[in-house]
Amino acid sequence: MTQDALTAALEQHGQGRADLGTIWQVCQEHGLADLVDDQWVPRGWAAPIGVSPAGTSRPDPSTPTRSMSRPSNDRGLSTAGRRRIDALRAKLDLTRQVELPAPRVSEDWTAAAREAIGALSDELAAVSRQRTQTDVALRAGHVIATGATRTVMRFEADAEVNAREGTAATLVVRPGESVEVDVISVFGSAVTLALSNDAPTPDSATLRCDLSWLLSTQSRRLNELAGGAPGFDTDAALAIVTPAPDPARSVTGGRRWRSLNKAQGLAVDHGLGDGVTWLWGPPGTGKTTTLSVLLAELHRRGRRVLLTAPTNTAVDIALQAALGRMGPTPQGSVVRVGQPTDTRLVARAGGPVLVDEIAEHRGEPVAADLARVNDRIREVRSRLRKYERNGRDLDRAYDQLQVDLAEQQAMARALTRLLADVRRQVCEDALMVAATAHQLLLPTLSGLAFDTVVIDEASMLPASLSMIAAGAGSGHTVVAGDFRQLPPVVVADTSRAASWLRNSSFEASGVAGSVSHRRPPSNLVALTEQHRMPPALAEAISDGFYPESRLRTADNVRRRPPRSDLRPSAPIICVDTSVLRSRVARRGGQASRYNLVHAMISAIMVADHELAGTDPGLVTPYAPQAKLLEAIVGDDEGRGLASTVHRFQGGERDVVIFDAVEAPQGDLKLHPWFGEPMTSDGARLVNVAMSRARERLIVVADLDRIHRLRTNQDTVGHFFRTALAECDFLDPLDLIAGHDLDQPDMERLQDDIDSAVSVVEIWSELVDTARVRLLTASLQNAADRGCSVTIWYQPHGDGDVPPGLSGLVRTDVILRPCSPVRESLAVVDGVVWTSTGALLGPAPGTVLRMDHPDLAAAVLRITRRRNGIGDTGSGQLGVRCGCGRLRIRQETISSARSVCRSCDLPPRRRPRSMIRGQRTGT
Repeated sequence: MTQDALTAALEQHGQGRADLGTIWQVCQEHGLADLVDDQWVPRGWAAPIGVSPAGTSRPDPSTPTRSMSRPSNDRGLSTAGRRRIDALRAKLDLTRQVELPAPRVSEDWTAAAREAIGALSDELAAVSRQRTQTDVALRAGHVIATGATRTVMRFEADAEVNAREGTAATLVVRPGESVEVDVISVFGSAVTLALSNDAPTPDSATLRCDLSWLLSTQSRRLNELAGGAPGFDTDAALAIVTPAPDPARSVTGGRRWRSLNKAQGLAVDHGLGDGVTWLWGPPGTGKTTTLSVLLAELHRRGRRVLLTAPTNTAVDIALQAALGRMGPTPQGSVVRVGQPTDTRLVARAGGPVLVDEIAEHRGEPVAADLARVNDRIREVRSRLRKYERNGRDLDRAYDQLQVDLAEQQAMARALTRLLADVRRQVCEDALMVAATAHQLLLPTLSGLAFDTVVIDEASMLPASLSMIAAGAGSGHTVVAGDFRQLPPVVVADTSRAASWLRNSSFEASGVAGSVSHRRPPSNLVALTEQHRMPPALAEAISDGFYPESRLRTADNVRRRPPRSDLRPSAPIICVDTSVLRSRVARRGGQASRYNLVHAMISAIMVADHELAGTDPGLVTPYAPQAKLLEAIVGDDEGRGLASTVHRFQGGERDVVIFDAVEAPQGDLKLHPWFGEPMTSDGARLVNVAMSRARERLIVVADLDRIHRLRTNQDTVGHFFRTALAECDFLDPLDLIAGHDLDQPDMERLQDDIDSAVSVVEIWSELVDTARVRLLTASLQNAADRGCSVTIWYQPHGDGDVPPGLSGLVRTDVILRPCSPVRESLAVVDGVVWTSTGALLGPAPGTVLRMDHPDLAAAVLRITRRRNGIGDTGSGQLGVRCGCGRLRIRQETISSARSVCRSCDLPPRRRPRSMIRGQRTGT
């Protein structure tokens, strides 16, 4: 049938004039016909997509063999295109059959899988209630590496990025233009993304993360495995997540491995044996070194090994250490799947290890065809745009171009799928595959089988995902980590979520509990010789967090000379801010916590290189505080690094400054992190924070708040008792002597306001009339010059404007009543003011002023208010009620809304003076 005849037939059946490209796509996808010259040639009847033709059946999942390649799914290909794909598949040997063990479904496996699926469902529901999609503004984007098919970019995030490593996300380049990316790592505010080589590389963009993606993908994979699957060992999966009798393993030796101490050598000997080996590696004890020797020996023996971990950073550290032990290896023997954070693995000098680089070489004919097809697609699109711009009648030549475009796009999809099959073949042929655990859920690795599985940083990996990793092996599994450091992050609070998502395999198997009861299993090896911290710090860490397996400081650390550029002091220094009675506020009035006084004290110390060195690590439990600390150290290499404790796990620095943030003012309860038992998230967080320092730990904390005034005897308390007995104290008043203005120097603040050119933003719970009148003219003049001038205050009584601000009511100064106001600060262009009392109140307490544009910008971002329910955000005029009063922004953790105390509150909740006034008509 000719094209014209087919078009006429469709019109006759009420389809109108169908677009020829659409006709072509339908015919190809449903196997109806091919377009040859000007004729549609029927192919004959085809089975509907997804349904087997008569005489065939679905493959039996128990069949012990399968094809190397997945189903071709070459819908839309022309006959010539199909032949070309088949030829390439044969040339690359992608049609061979690979033997896989038949599935063995353990009696308890299906029940465990269903429980884990239920836990994932609980978590998905909890995440969805919070928000499944988040948008974060990114800036300072730059390319850090370019691979065979992917470009790696790094950005600075303006807000906390909650996406886990391995998450698929969307990068919105500009309205209407976005690209798909993978989140490679998040460290502090630094976000590393991988995107296609032909995608734009913007300086700034918006990262849109779907927080449900990994949960849904994991749930789907467990559903596939629940009834068994070829290559998946259910006994191996269950072995690391269910309590089992002690195997009573007896392994002697440990001395034959050069460069390893006895415990490390014993761990290698255990790991070379059959069954499960648990490797407990507290901070600084050489867990990575131990694994590198084990991995190199397994590779030498020809064992097929999967190395996996929860993050790309952890995978890269372990892999680099192992490669350093192995020496030269044949290309394709060691393969890294996914985008590395360590750019030395890109185009590696010792030979390629990235799966994309190896696949590009092995699949060169496919890559060449794909390049030609993409060139043709660009050419056809250009010609189509010319037709459309010129406004010509869309004739048959235009229709033919559409068909050509659809055909080339179908070919590009088929070639891309073929390259994916090549990547899978590379992994199938490798002796060692290194990837994050999330990669095991994706097509490249899903279903591949290994002799040995090594799981590093397993304490951060949920039990549900750990058992998927272990099931890829044969039961020979090495689980390494420290269950006294940070656990997996979970939102749901159900018992299923606790068992399968909050617990790692250490807890699920009962190993952690056995250690706490001082009955460790015989297949657990604990490393105890630490090579990082000074002895006094190691003693305090042992007292608090490792009483059953105390750390011993290696002789080389005891002999290590102190850094000559640091002033002599004890290895632990404490800046006790109890005397200041500083205050804590929430980001945007609603989330997390920060302490601006603490941040300024840290800035003072960072500037003193003899105290903090030139490259300190600044860590804190709270993301907003980390943002302030990041502003202090800046983006330059060598000035230091700031991060939340969660992001800093695995890192270390010569000097570490830990900022506890907690303070009495601000009406926030002490976070449970500082008062929970050893098994809690809090104890683990403090352990991680305090154990990062090689030379010196500086603790900035209100010790009355987090330690002295608490009566319960917990692990954090044990740590602080030992640490404080050995530390030097720095008086915070001495540190801030050059910045403390003693009493509020309103003339100095007035001078800053008089010099302002862009922004003046003041937050003060109280407003003292006499003091604020000194600033009235300067504030009005700044607003008249075009500055954005805003004063946020906490209203009292009837909610009217305080007398001290009445002179600004009819000016361009924005007055914003808000409740509560925990902040006490001012940002005047690049100058930051803060005080321990209300900045504009009668008793401001200790006042600090710092000229620091980066810190000022960070403070503005943290205090910025978003639009609320019936209320406006930062930089906007407040909403007035019908009664004439400014409506008050009422903030809670979950929402912000505007209220009028005169009109919205019931009489019993209104101030007495207001009710009397309404009754008398005044």
